[in-house]
Amino acid sequence: NTLLFDAIVADPILCGRFTYLSFGVREWKRNELLQWLQQYALFSRLLLLRAEMLSGGPRRGTEITAMTFCSTAAQPTRNLIGVHKHLVMLSTYSKTSALLDVDRYIPHSLDAVTSDLLVQSLAILRPFACLAIRICHEDNTALQDLYRSHIFINNTRLFTTADMTKSMQQLSLTHLSCKIGISDWRHIAIALRRKLCP
Repeated sequence: NTLLFDAIVADPILCGRFTYLSFGVREWKRNELLQWLQQYALFSRLLLLRAEMLSGGPRRGTEITAMTFCSTAAQPTRNLIGVHKHLVMLSTYSKTSALLDVDRYIPHSLDAVTSDLLVQSLAILRPFACLAIRICHEDNTALQDLYRSHIFINNTRLFTTADMTKSMQQLSLTHLSCKIGISDWRHIAIALRRKLCP
């Protein structure tokens, strides 16, 4: 999909922001691409938090940060699928994997807003992000592979549980006047879903 690329090239202001002419050849401005990738990482972080907090029971941080949207040799099962009109994230329940010798998948249906933003992120923004990564980090094939397969990317790496906790604490402190991290959210969500709103 080249929608964002085409829009940048067609718009004189955006084209001037992201490219320059060098001996008659149009080149990409690496600094602008790097800044765009940082902004894309912030957007990805907000999507990650929405997916964690608004799509059913909480998951372990390492589980959601490593989710993929396409199958690879190392990860044969993708974590993002469509079920009827819903976008669903599949997580695995690993406690029974050793006993049953098979993974048990738990679906988490995303809300309409998160689904729409995630589809636009992966279908429109991600192809441009892959191009930007290839230009800015041409020798780093591992990083290029992350952008081609993983749902949430934190600029040059995957998100960690610590990243999620810090972001949740910042947002909750702003809106609730108290810090709520991943572990806290897990306990609150379980209490809400099992006791207060079964």
